[in-house]
Amino acid sequence: SSCGQLQPAAPGSMSFPSAQPPQNGQHVETEPGQPLQRIVFLVRHAESRWNRAKAEFGMVSMLCENDHGLSEKGLAQAETLRSLLKEAGISLDSASHDQQDPWLRRLLRPGVVYASPFTRAIETAVIGLRDILPHNRVDLMREAREHKRFGGADSTGIAVGDAISARVAEDLRYLYSGSYESKHIDEAVEHFNHITLDSSNVCDEWWGPFTGDSEEDLRVRVDEFVSRLRQTPAEESGDEAGSVVVVGHSTFFLNMFQMLLATQTNSLPSIGDPVLSLKRHPMPCCGIVGARFEWDSTGRASIVQVMPLLGTHLIPVDLTANGYHAMNNSHYSGCICGRGKEQACIIS
Repeated sequence: SSCGQLQPAAPGSMSFPSAQPPQNGQHVETEPGQPLQRIVFLVRHAESRWNRAKAEFGMVSMLCENDHGLSEKGLAQAETLRSLLKEAGISLDSASHDQQDPWLRRLLRPGVVYASPFTRAIETAVIGLRDILPHNRVDLMREAREHKRFGGADSTGIAVGDAISARVAEDLRYLYSGSYESKHIDEAVEHFNHITLDSSNVCDEWWGPFTGDSEEDLRVRVDEFVSRLRQTPAEESGDEAGSVVVVGHSTFFLNMFQMLLATQTNSLPSIGDPVLSLKRHPMPCCGIVGARFEWDSTGRASIVQVMPLLGTHLIPVDLTANGYHAMNNSHYSGCICGRGKEQACIIS
């Protein structure tokens, strides 16, 4: 099939065009009908073979491979994520009253699931989010790809367009062959083959140049990412606040939080503050953070609420003298809901 055609066809599904970057790189004029807020669930991919090699100081063996898939540990993490989502659904059905419940209800019924086109992100989506995929579909989102450094074997793609699906199927077969019987391997690949991957956003070379992404490249891409979220059609966004899931990468998410997530300047920081952690430390593998994006009258975006979900453990901020000094010299401004509460921002 040609790039961008959906195989198999999904009832009621539609393809979203790539958002155009803002002209000034910071905000765009608001168009009639565009939402003023959107609930977005940011999911970091499970551990990849590259992550494992870094942890074991075996990166030399990974330099000959681009676009690394999940490790065996990553597979286990993705399967655990699937179990946690199932348990969350059961808990909500039992009329619980946890402060995470309003977020979880939206997470379990997204209108759209986007994934970075890197294999590790797609595998996390199709394994970990298997039971919540709307219309059994994942939309590949080039704007959500990882920040590329010089060389960047872990941030250099291999396939484009429809070839991405074949690439992922091949890697899934390799991944499951490490600890599963052949029938389970075939079942995993067969399940994947029944998922629609919309590759219309990644028909050409979607990864960055060999020299890596510049600071300006990253800033523009964050703007493109936010514009794409906002342009997701309302009927596909799940609810009145616009529920979207994005499976992506630690460094890109970290940079986005640093650019868009505001903190109060009139109160003392808390070691358990998720806002400060998200601006200074990467999310854990398979971690999920709910975020409320808002746009002002000029179209400028900001993140005004965050909520770590399903046991996502964020690294505490360093509140020693040196850490506090470094934090105060960072560019924090604005206001954030839930300041001083224990990793909580409640949605009404």
